[in-house]
Amino acid sequence: MPIVGLNLKSIHANFDEKKAVGNLEINSTPKIDYVEKREFKFAGLSEALIIGFTFKTTYSPDVGEIAFTGEIVYQTPDIKKALKSWKDAKKLDDELMVEAFNAIFRKCLAKAVSIAEDLRLPPPLTFPMVAPKKKE
Repeated sequence: MPIVGLNLKSIHANFDEKKAVGNLEINSTPKIDYVEKREFKFAGLSEALIIGFTFKTTYSPDVGEIAFTGEIVYQTPDIKKALKSWKDAKKLDDELMVEAFNAIFRKCLAKAVSIAEDLRLPPPLTFPMVAPKKKE
């Protein structure tokens, strides 16, 4: 996996319990904000692709939100190709996008579960439920 690191830069969360009536719709969405090349002088890296992102979990209708911004450090020999693709079409190679989005979901949803619990919001993902065995 060419992802060298994923760093969160900000976390924002809010909850308006007065609006929390009835069923809530929960939606988690990652978004790539920017892609750039950055020079490094550690861990054997000389340069890497930086993928800036925003990840939001919203609770509708307008009840609350948990939002993160961060950066993925991505090592690839095709930095120029990725930068050109982003500059020309705001798009990245499918393999790179899949890896980036999977890493963002993994990191941000794990943190959002704890934050949601602190705010008394439902978790942003469904946990398995254990049920008693049915008698025949």
